Amino acid sequence: MRNTSTLVGFLATLFMTGCAAVGVISSSDPLVKLNDAEALISMGRPVPAERLIREALDIYQQRGDAHGLAAAHRQYADLLISGAVVKNEVVYRRSGFQDKSVTYDTRLEKAKDYYKKALGYYETAAKEHISEKQYDLLTNVYFNMGWCYQVLEDRKNACGYYDKALEAYNQNRAQNPKARQLGSLPESVKTQKQQVHCD
Repeated sequence: MRNTSTLVGFLATLFMTGCAAVGVISSSDPLVKLNDAEALISMGRPVPAERLIREALDIYQQRGDAHGLAAAHRQYADLLISGAVVKNEVVYRRSGFQDKSVTYDTRLEKAKDYYKKALGYYETAAKEHISEKQYDLLTNVYFNMGWCYQVLEDRKNACGYYDKALEAYNQNRAQNPKARQLGSLPESVKTQKQQVHCD
């Protein structure tokens, strides 16, 4: 009887592992991996999301892509503080995270470390985008820096980088007046600044 329950447990684990990424189309594009991971987190599926984030991080590392590394570190931090991880506490307490320095109990502190790493990479990416006058990418960098500082409860820097995101957005519009604008960055900045209680 004991062997049967062990076999059933093993098969259940194998089934869960094999199905962890059901519905996810495999891609070698790290940005697609991050977008898929974000969707999986919102669906409450952090285990396959974590794998995709780590894969994206490895690809960006090989490419030396500062902007990509920043995005992957930020998203891993977002995963660590997510409700999806809380709902899967039993899984993470039993199997842990892919980053073995993270435990369920230390994940919030480790998330701060990941946000700080992301900020370092975003700083490097910002310098690259400024020198190449890529104001669309710079807008994204500054907005995400604002988000990282907001989560780290650094109000002054969060507000400052949201303002910089708006400035870069306006520079991009001046440089590319005919470019199609996706979404409304000014509205997003306004919303975030209200949440942070910027002056």
